[in-house]
Amino acid sequence: MRPWSRPPIVYATLGSAALIAFPLAFLAFKPQRRALTIDYIGVQTIIGRKSRNITWDKVANIVDEGEHLYVNLKNGNALIITRRAFTCDQELLANNRVALQR
Repeated sequence: MRPWSRPPIVYATLGSAALIAFPLAFLAFKPQRRALTIDYIGVQTIIGRKSRNITWDKVANIVDEGEHLYVNLKNGNALIITRRAFTCDQELLANNRVALQR
């Protein structure tokens, strides 16, 4: 059967699933205040009442792309940190040095 000759119900079902899934993505958004700490042990993130410690041995690499700092983890996840999370460029550079010295 050719893809364009499928019954319209198939396309209607796929379209409905997409319309339902799109708003569900916003349910994963965490509006709570966030905190980030970078030190010689690793990275600690706090979102509301939840916290996570990521030691440097779990970090694959760190990429500075101008406005964002990407902390790529070995498990395939990543932390994307905006430059404005740091009070100044010197703080960003100091945290990068800490990370690179691991």
